[in-house]
Parts: sequence; C-alpha cells; structure tokens
Amino acid sequence: MPPAGRSATVLRAAAELFAASPDHRRDDQAVFEDLFLSVYPEAAAEDRRAVADLLAPAADLPAAVAAAIGNDEIDIAETILSSSPCIGAIDLIRIACHRTQAHRRAIARRPGVASGVVTALVFDGDADVIEILLDNPTADLTPEDLDLIAERAGRHAGVAERLARRRPPVQPLPVDDFLGLEADRRWQALAQEGAEAARRSLETRGHHQAPAEAGEIGQGLFEAAVAGDRVGMAEWLSVGLELDRDTARRIVADPGGEALVVAAMALGIDRTLITSIALHQGIPHGRDYWRLKDLDSLAEHGGWRAAQALVDRWRGGEIRAVEALRQVQAAGSRREPQALQRRAAVRDTAARRA
Repeated sequence: MPPAGRSATVLRAAAELFAASPDHRRDDQAVFEDLFLSVYPEAAAEDRRAVADLLAPAADLPAAVAAAIGNDEIDIAETILSSSPCIGAIDLIRIACHRTQAHRRAIARRPGVASGVVTALVFDGDADVIEILLDNPTADLTPEDLDLIAERAGRHAGVAERLARRRPPVQPLPVDDFLGLEADRRWQALAQEGAEAARRSLETRGHHQAPAEAGEIGQGLFEAAVAGDRVGMAEWLSVGLELDRDTARRIVADPGGEALVVAAMALGIDRTLITSIALHQGIPHGRDYWRLKDLDSLAEHGGWRAAQALVDRWRGGEIRAVEALRQVQAAGSRREPQALQRRAAVRDTAARRA
C-alpha cells in the first residue's frame, strides 16, 4: 500500500476509534493528537473531509486537532469553524487573519464569538462577514467592536442597517432639561453630545454636506424671525426636525438662544444665517452684542454632528434628513408657515409680471 494510502487508513481508523468513545482521558487525547497530526497533512482531501465530519461533534477534541482541520480548505474546515467548541480563540484569530473570506464567514457564525476573534474578523473580513457577525445574537460585540465595525464598514448599507439594530437606543433628553441649564452648561452638554456622536457615528471621514433644503428652511426661519413670527419659526423647526410643535415653540421662546442655534445647526443651516436668525429671534429689545457674539461662536464651533445628536435626544428618536418642503407639500391639512406663504405670493406676483 502506498504511503498516502497507509496514512489514510491510519487516519480514518484513529478518527473512528476516537469518535466512538464519548469521553477520553488526557493520555488518550495526547496519543490521538500526536498520531493525527503526523498523518493528516499527507491524507487526500476526501479522507480529510471524512474525518473532519466524523470528529466535528466531539466535545473533547484536542485543540491542535481542531485547529488543523479548521485551517484546511473551507469545504473541510467549515463545520469545525462554525460549531466546534474545541478550537481556541488564538487559533480562530490566526485563521481569520490568514485564510479566506469563506473561513471568516464560518467563524462569524460560531456561537459566542469572542471579542478578540471579532476584532480579527472586522479587520480582515468583507461586508458579508460583518453582516453575518452582526446577525449572530451570541457574538460578543462590545461597544468598541461596534465602533470598529462602524469605522471600517459602516458605509455599507447592509452593515449600517444591522449595526443600528445592535446599538443601544438613543435615550430621550427632554428639551426642558436643556433649557433649564445655564449658558455654560448648555455648551458643555453640546460638547458631550459631540464627543459621543463622533465616537458612534458612521460618518468617519469627510465633512458634512448640508442638504439642498437647508437654505430654503434657513431663509424661512430668518423671514419669520424678522417678522416676529414665532409661530412660523416653530413651524419650520417642527417640520424640519420632526419635533412636536410644543417643543419647537419652547425652543423659539427660550431667551438664551442656544437651543435655537443648536436646532438650526442640526438642520444644516450655515453659520451666518444662524447668527442672523438669532439676532431677530423675536426677543423684546433684541440681543446685546456680547450675547450675540456668544451665539455666533456656538454656531461656529458647536458642530453639526453634535447638534444633530442633541436634537435627536430631544425628540427621542432618529432625526430624519431635512425634508421640510416635501413634508409641507404632502401634509395638506397642516398649516403652512407664514414665511412660506409670503414667499409663494411673491413668486406668483413675479411670474405674472414676467
């Protein structure tokens, strides 16, 4: 019998003998491990596949044996990688780093994937691997793991959707809690939200681009502010940020102005227009120079991401992108902001003159 044939015979016989016993003494495991590792590499793929299927259910398979099978071709290794409790985390990390995406997908399906293995899968796995990992309810995904996933693959739609489901929900922060703070504490709250939003955000590169509607909404807010139309201002905020009207009215009525600036920043309105809106907010006798300068500084340094995260907590859910114009047009029963009505009348007049 050729050497390869003898190896196959010895391998199959040893595997059958090991699998036939439900438990083994340490000495028996050591003998089997030495014999297995000496003949397994020489065996044909068909024989390696047969013993892998035979040994996969074993609860006390030596770790080195499990690792040797797990490092084989995927059609041989898959069962061991996806289900065997006998292959250790170090071996799984090594396989995740050096083998194929198919190996990584099998590892991602394992029950109770450890955090260190998760890190290796995220660094070297493609979007399919990460989606399987996020769909695995037993995977040990720490907040740091989720952040790493967001950084490396969060722009992939399937990953982003699954990642959102795995993250803890945003805890509501009533706007009254923010309005009850002194000015310096409001700045601090915004800074804290910014740090948390940056840590959690899927947008890890590039700069925020304000949506096209931001200019229209900003102009509407400005015109309502100049006209002293607080109800109109609140309506723009309510529609643009999907805030309830009472919350929007309290933001507009706040004498400090920080809440209005934060809301405008979350809408994507540019800094100059935000400062103009704050100047004409409808506060009796206007604002003094130093107060307005503080609000301008807030608009300059507060950051869109932090503002959106803070407003997100005010409303207790995800802020949708600024879609005020489409929503106003779709909601026929909802009163249009006065500024929008005025601008529509101006457009009609200009069209008739033309």
